[in-house]
Amino acid sequence: MSGRILARALVLTAVAAGASACLPPGVGTLIEKGFVEVRGGWGEARQVQPLPPGPVLDRFRSVKVARVERSADVGPLPTALPKLVETELGNAIREAKLFPGGGGPTLVVRARLTGHWPAANSFSPGSAHSELVARVEFLEEGRGAPLGIYFVRGVSSAIARNSDENLGRGLASGVVELIGSRRTPPEPEKTYPDPR
Repeated sequence: MSGRILARALVLTAVAAGASACLPPGVGTLIEKGFVEVRGGWGEARQVQPLPPGPVLDRFRSVKVARVERSADVGPLPTALPKLVETELGNAIREAKLFPGGGGPTLVVRARLTGHWPAANSFSPGSAHSELVARVEFLEEGRGAPLGIYFVRGVSSAIARNSDENLGRGLASGVVELIGSRRTPPEPEKTYPDPR
């Protein structure tokens, strides 16, 4: 999503919030829905066994996404969904550029899908949101005990974007946010004036 589209959506939301008393009933909801359509899927996490505090993941030089599995009691699940989530996780972590590469320990991200509720099967009547939930473990390659365990949820309320791909991206964004929260933020790139 381009920054310009996001900025426009944020301005619309701020205008709607500031002028809500002046709007006819239902218009605020339409603006909110418009923002959700622009935003698409997003992720959130709940800790089971939290990662240690501080930049504990700084020592890892690379990351590997293990094969995504399905929980035995997950219920009906599209057969291609585990591979799709694995691909989205790998892409999101690579694009975030959180790991410098080179020699050193590798962080392994292991996910097991535990729930999948497309909008059509949601428990809330009239609900238009879809969800995908995974139990995500962070481990050091070659070691057995996880460093941290979380339930990560990919959610989409966007009518046009409630596909499994979008849910996978939402879940992946939740995992990237978790990793980023336990790493020292990268130095901002230095910009030099144009010599022309």
